[in-house]
Amino acid sequence: RQLSVTSTEQNGKARRPVFPDLVFLLALAAFLGCLHHALRADRPFFTAPRNPGYAALLSVSLAEVHSGLGQSGTVLVDARPAEAFAKGTIPSSISLPLHTQIEPALLEKLQSARRVVIFCSNEHCNASKELGVILNQRGVERVFVFAGGMEQWRNAGYAVSTNH
Repeated sequence: RQLSVTSTEQNGKARRPVFPDLVFLLALAAFLGCLHHALRADRPFFTAPRNPGYAALLSVSLAEVHSGLGQSGTVLVDARPAEAFAKGTIPSSISLPLHTQIEPALLEKLQSARRVVIFCSNEHCNASKELGVILNQRGVERVFVFAGGMEQWRNAGYAVSTNH
């Protein structure tokens, strides 16, 4: 016997096909998902639980990062992968990708810094926040997160360094 997506007759009774009902339910689910996303565009469709360590982090704006470039005691940390760092970063920043070993000399430098500003790709990227929590746990006290990251920096037209 062959399966058919059209009406079939079984025991003398016409039977409605199941396939169109399934398509309707999938279309309805997709529509409701899009509607939810459109109404709640301020947060991602699927949200991960918020790390309680984020509360200890301070935030810094684009203007503050730009005006603070070159200030003594401020260390800019790029939490993106090394490949992204190599393609361009905020001038004078150092690369410290999330989930990499922190060298003792670098940790000491960060612990003694007046301010450590961490950034990643954009406001939806949590690598900077996660790295900030890790650094806080390792004794770095003045950790700031630049949430706009490289996307906001580039969109503002500020210089990007590729010489590392």
